[in-house]
Amino acid sequence: MRKLIIKKTIMLGFVFLFPFSVLASEIDIAADVIEYVENSGRLSARGHVVISMKDKKIYADSIDFDVKTNVMNAFGGVKVEETKSPVYADSITYCYDTKVSNLKNVFAYSSNKAFIRLESMTGINKYTFKIHNIKLSTCDLNEPHFYFKSNHGKLILNKQIIVYNAVFYIGKIPIFYLPVVTKSLKSEKGFGSNLKIKVNPGKEFDAFSLKTAVLCSLSESFDGKFVYNYFSEKGNGFGTKIKYKTANVIGNFYVYTIKDKVESTRNWTVRSNYFHRIKEALTVRTKGKFVGSRMFNSYYDQINLKGSLNRLKSYLSLTRQFSRVNLSCDFEYNSNYDSLESKCKIPFINSPKISLDFYQRNLFWGIIHKPYFEYSYKYAEHSKNNYFYKNKTLFTYMLTKCFKVWWMSLTPSFEITENWNDRDDNGYLDYYFFTQYGPGLKTKCRVTSWMDWNIDYNIKARTKKNSIYVFDNLADDYGIEKHGFNLSNNMYIGDRITTRNSISYNFLQNRASTSEIQKWSPLITEFTYSKYFATFIIKEGQFINPFRFNSLQFYVNVGMLEKSYLNFGIFYQRYDDVAMFYKNREIDNIFGFGVWLSSKWRLDCNIKTTTDFNNIIMKIKEQEIKLYRDLHCYNLGISFKKIENQNYLIYCKFDMKTNMSFSKTEQSLVYEDTGENFYSRSY
Repeated sequence: MRKLIIKKTIMLGFVFLFPFSVLASEIDIAADVIEYVENSGRLSARGHVVISMKDKKIYADSIDFDVKTNVMNAFGGVKVEETKSPVYADSITYCYDTKVSNLKNVFAYSSNKAFIRLESMTGINKYTFKIHNIKLSTCDLNEPHFYFKSNHGKLILNKQIIVYNAVFYIGKIPIFYLPVVTKSLKSEKGFGSNLKIKVNPGKEFDAFSLKTAVLCSLSESFDGKFVYNYFSEKGNGFGTKIKYKTANVIGNFYVYTIKDKVESTRNWTVRSNYFHRIKEALTVRTKGKFVGSRMFNSYYDQINLKGSLNRLKSYLSLTRQFSRVNLSCDFEYNSNYDSLESKCKIPFINSPKISLDFYQRNLFWGIIHKPYFEYSYKYAEHSKNNYFYKNKTLFTYMLTKCFKVWWMSLTPSFEITENWNDRDDNGYLDYYFFTQYGPGLKTKCRVTSWMDWNIDYNIKARTKKNSIYVFDNLADDYGIEKHGFNLSNNMYIGDRITTRNSISYNFLQNRASTSEIQKWSPLITEFTYSKYFATFIIKEGQFINPFRFNSLQFYVNVGMLEKSYLNFGIFYQRYDDVAMFYKNREIDNIFGFGVWLSSKWRLDCNIKTTTDFNNIIMKIKEQEIKLYRDLHCYNLGISFKKIENQNYLIYCKFDMKTNMSFSKTEQSLVYEDTGENFYSRSY
């Protein structure tokens, strides 16, 4: 049968040579039955029709071709292969002269799992179409679980789909409206939601809370997120975040507000960030943040419990890159408004801060030098309740060179820093400078092919005020700000086993300190073995002076996180602090496992315990069980968590299976800044 089709195709090429003079070399038609009526100039084909052209193929049950107008109509099971993903339709009309096509009842999908259902699409040009009665989703079902619905939009092949006046549905329930939604047909940008439920019946406040988030890609460059939190201890809060990103511009705007149900007050957080690369070597950065509260109560300001506090932070930076140096100019402003004192306190103004950061360059004979310069005109609290402007200048110059001798490399370095100020900390004019010297030496020895020794030695000394070479030996620290060395030893046994040792010594002294400065750090020994699906880690510490055991850690992980795994860990540490002495009689343990019970169900369990040596009793400090269910287009996760002396916490996470996975933490999707970072209450 296939041979017969090929013969018919070849014969038609000769029979239609005259009427098809333009198209004979461009198209090839194959079908079970082909008929041509010369008087009307119409060609029809039926049964397994395949039309091959230079840049596309069209499959259909039947076609009708008008030779005079060069217009083709295809019907039944239409499939168009023109992009990486095929397009399916009930019918298609295609004009060979204009290269424009019109399709009815269309279904298409992209490589990033965007499923598109249309009533019709009409060609504007070869690659752009007007689309009508659209359903856009990442669900592959005929009746998707969730989707955007719109009456009109635009489709650009292999690039993106744009729909206007879109309504987001879950099932048949409309949820929210967006004026424009753009879905990339190349990247993973999409939309999704998150739900978190917390139950803690033992608490008067925050016994039950519900946190939700909806994310959406508004376009290839814009992402939006809306958050609403219910019934939390602070009250109901909501906010939004808009993010814009292109090759040269990154910006976002975030606002969140929460109504305190106890004090009946409203608190605000507004934040914005902007980065713009104007040219290859010129960039602009800005940041702004406002935090407002009418009834502020914070552990940062326990005395002022009834006052209101509004805080504003802003930042602007201009950076120009040259061939040998980066020039930066920064402006920063921070202020607080205190309602009790009815005035605005300005804790910090840096206007401007100018810095020149030179690149490392070869001076001569392999010596590397790197200068750095910084100037700032700062208004701040330099001493208690003493606010004033202060000029500060800093210049640093560093030299370094690497010497290689057989199996050893020596890298000495020398750094000198000049500091200049025009006032002392009390605000009096006092033009002074002091100098800091910082020699150092890094040594790396390849003892054998499987062992390295690394020794780092550093010292930083400070001169007296207005002196270049007389050191400040009358100060409490004798003018020595940093002095010590670090030794590490790395051994590689095969390609699976690594052993490391490290220890450091501190030479610093302080004549005003009543307690002895710890000289030796603990000697740390770490052993790691890794092979395929198993990892073993043992880490042990020893005090040097006096020599005694300090700490021990053991951890083993077997399996793979995406399939099944088992982990076990032990931690013990000896404390010299009398208040922590009881910990010297305890060993902390962790145990966990995870397994896919089926292709749809996953179970994770993690337990933290403490073993008491005195009573030989193991106490469960924390336990958590996570259950995950794959619901086609959704992820459902339930977590039961119990902490010692507290009630059970229950978390429920329900999200759409788009760009978000169950393994992400709840905080990553629910809310970034609800005010907890500045607002807390004790009862």
